[in-house]
Amino acid sequence: MRASAIVQVYEAASLVCDIIGKGDHALKAARSLRRIMRTISLVALILVWMAGMGHTAPIVTVSSWSLRYVEPLVEAFNAKGLGIEAEAVQLRPDALKARLITNLAPDIIMYTVGDFDYEWEHYWLDLTEVVKRLGSRGDWLPGTWDALTIPAGPYKGEIRRIKNTYEVPVLYYDKDQMANAGVMEPADMHRAGRWSWEDMLSLAKKLTRDLNGDGLTDVWGLAHDISHGWKSSGYYEIWGLQAGEYFVSPDGYYRGNQPAFVDMVQWWADLYNVHHVMQSPRPGVSTLPSGLSAMIMYGTHLHASADWREFRTWDMAPLPNLPQNKAYNYMFEHGAWVVNKNCADIDATMKFVEFLLSPEAVQIMSREVGFFPVRLSVAREFANYQQERYPWAKNVAYTIISMVEGTMLPTKPGPWYMRNWNDVRDHMHAAVRSVLAGEVPAAVALEQVAGPIESILAAGRKDMIAGTLWKW
Repeated sequence: MRASAIVQVYEAASLVCDIIGKGDHALKAARSLRRIMRTISLVALILVWMAGMGHTAPIVTVSSWSLRYVEPLVEAFNAKGLGIEAEAVQLRPDALKARLITNLAPDIIMYTVGDFDYEWEHYWLDLTEVVKRLGSRGDWLPGTWDALTIPAGPYKGEIRRIKNTYEVPVLYYDKDQMANAGVMEPADMHRAGRWSWEDMLSLAKKLTRDLNGDGLTDVWGLAHDISHGWKSSGYYEIWGLQAGEYFVSPDGYYRGNQPAFVDMVQWWADLYNVHHVMQSPRPGVSTLPSGLSAMIMYGTHLHASADWREFRTWDMAPLPNLPQNKAYNYMFEHGAWVVNKNCADIDATMKFVEFLLSPEAVQIMSREVGFFPVRLSVAREFANYQQERYPWAKNVAYTIISMVEGTMLPTKPGPWYMRNWNDVRDHMHAAVRSVLAGEVPAAVALEQVAGPIESILAAGRKDMIAGTLWKW
C-alpha cells in the first residue's frame, strides 16, 4: 500500500468524521472514529516504511587484483544515483579462479589472459552487442575494438573484453647525461624530424662512454631493464609487432622466420654484440636507477610509479619510426574488463558496463593507472594532466600526443594464447637467447624452432584466442 494512498484514506476518513461530528449527538463517536483512523494510518505508514527498508538497491561487484583500479570507478558510478550500488572487491588471480569454479565470482572483473588458462574464457559474457551499440560512438582510437575481436576458435567474431587504457613503449632519457655528452635530446630530435632508429643508434653510441679512462664502459647509451633478465621476451615480441610481424599469424601459423621479425630480433641483439651500446642482459643487473645508462625503452606506465618520481633528471620521447617509416603500432594490454556470464543481476551489471564505455570512466582509469586512454579527447586531457604531475619532464605531454595523434596506426590483435602456449614461448625464448648471446644469427635460430612451434600450433590452432603480453 503506497503512503500517498494511506494519506488519501486518512483525509477521507477525517472528512467523514467532520460530517458526522456536525451533530451534537454523534460528536463523541466521531472523535473516537477519528482516533481509530489516525492509529490505522500511522500503523500503515510504519509498515510502508519498513517495507521500503527491506528493498535494497541491486549490487554490482567489481573486482581487480588491486583496489586502486576499481575504487575510483565504483565511487564515480555510485555518485550518479542510478539506484544501483557498485562494490569494489580485491581478488588475486588464484582467488578469482576459485570463485569462478564455485560460481561465487564478482560480476565485473579486470582481467588479463596471461593470468588464466585458455579454458577460463568461457566464463565471460559476450559483449559484442553493447560494444556495437555504445563502443562505436565517440572518438575511440583506431583499431580499439578490432584488436579485441576474437578472430579464431569457438568465440570467433565476439568481443569479450572492454578496454579503458593501453600501453606503448616510449624512450626515457637522462637529461643530465645528454647535457654532459653535448648532444640534442631525443624529444627535440623528434620535433625536428630527425628521429629514426639509425638516429637513436648514433645517439646511443655518443652516450656510451668510458668516463675514467680505465677501458671499461661507465655509462651505457641504452639500458636493459632488470625485469626481463636473459629472457628478453617482452622486447622481441614488442619489436616484432612494431616491425609488422608477430611470430604467430592471426590464423595461427608460425611467422618467426619472416624477414621483418628476423631483422628486428637481429637488430636488438646487435645493440649488445655489434654496436656495444647496451649492457648484455643478465638476471639481477639494471643500469637504469644507478645512473649507469642514458636511455631506456620502457612502457609509458614507468612515469606513474614511485621510481619515476625519483628520476627528476629524466624525460621521455616517442620511439623512432622503423626503417621505411613504419610507425609503432602495438598497444600493450595491461588489463581489460570482462563480465561474469553468471552475474547476479544482468540489467544492473550492464549499467556499469555502459559506464565503463563512457569518457568519464576512460579518464578515471587513465589517470589512476598512468596508461594512455583509448579515446582521443581523453588523451589530450590526460597529456595535460601528466604534465602537471611531472613538471620536470617537459616532454611528457608532447610524447603522449605524438604517440596518439602522430605515429600510431590501428592496432592489430596481439599475441595469442592456447592450451600449450607456454611451450611455444619456451622454444622462442631459447632461440632469442641464443641470438642475444651472439651464438647464432637470428635467421638461423628462428628457423631452427620453426618445426617444433608449428607442430604445437597445428595441434591447438582451432581454439586459439587473442591474448596479451602481460605475462612476459
